[in-house]
Amino acid sequence: FYYAKSARHAKTPLVPHHGTLIRVSADGQKSEIVCNGFRAANGVGVGPHGELAVSDQEGHWTPANRINLVKQGGFYGNMWSYHVDEEPTEYDPPVVWLPKNVDRSPAAQLWVPEDRWGALGGKMIHTSYGTGWLWHVMYEKVDGTVQGGVVRLPVQFQTGIMRGRFHPGSGHLYACGLVGWSSSQPVDGGLFRVRRTETPLNLPVALHVKQNGIELTFSDKLDLKTAADYDNWSVEQWNYKWSGNYGSPHFSVSNPRKRGQDEVDVEDVTLSDDGKTVFIEIDDLQPVMQMQIRYNIESAAGEELENSVWMTINAVP
Repeated sequence: FYYAKSARHAKTPLVPHHGTLIRVSADGQKSEIVCNGFRAANGVGVGPHGELAVSDQEGHWTPANRINLVKQGGFYGNMWSYHVDEEPTEYDPPVVWLPKNVDRSPAAQLWVPEDRWGALGGKMIHTSYGTGWLWHVMYEKVDGTVQGGVVRLPVQFQTGIMRGRFHPGSGHLYACGLVGWSSSQPVDGGLFRVRRTETPLNLPVALHVKQNGIELTFSDKLDLKTAADYDNWSVEQWNYKWSGNYGSPHFSVSNPRKRGQDEVDVEDVTLSDDGKTVFIEIDDLQPVMQMQIRYNIESAAGEELENSVWMTINAVP
């Protein structure tokens, strides 16, 4: 049994287990710390291959909201969490950072069963307490480093969503939540069911960072003319500052002392022969904490597709 314990929110006396992920043995007789560095963890997701996901909230030593795929002995940024040895001087990066306008308060993650929900089968889903949206989390490993991005699914609830579970028989998703503070949604709480329809998803389902660009694979075929027109794509990027301050402004990548965001030139866009994978060519691609890729294109069936992918690049191949 795994659970995450949130940390102190000020320089108060430190209690063992503050800001840690804890594993309880199957017989319930003992517990141990798996990793630490959390500020306000909200739930633990367990993947089909034993993956462990923990989200965290912006605040002191957490410059923005983050989704983590954690590992034994990892440290995830909050210096006010419990440390067994000396205080660390660096942290393990998240799969993806989330700015406040994307999710002001992330909740728990879960995985779609392999044989359900079509192109989303086996994929990670992120629930949002802050906005009530569901998000698809795409991730990959580059040289042992995990990184990825999120895209919003077309499902929003009237309350802040905290937890979700897939029914083992029907395959429907059941989601529940509440509103106590800092959520944009108006309803105090609720239990909801989400069922798959045969309507095309028309969303990115895989993301890969290449040496000279970003590869996005969509669930359905795209229109060649609009998808391969680089004027229909735009990219911005910025970094955050890791400090004891509450959150962080956006900082330019090209000029780290300057606040703000950098526009990134899209050199070219190409569409694969199967009509589903877009390659966005970017010159001098570098690791960056936050990147937004906007697109306004059409599906092969003529449906207008306008959305954003919010991603983090921890390593460039």
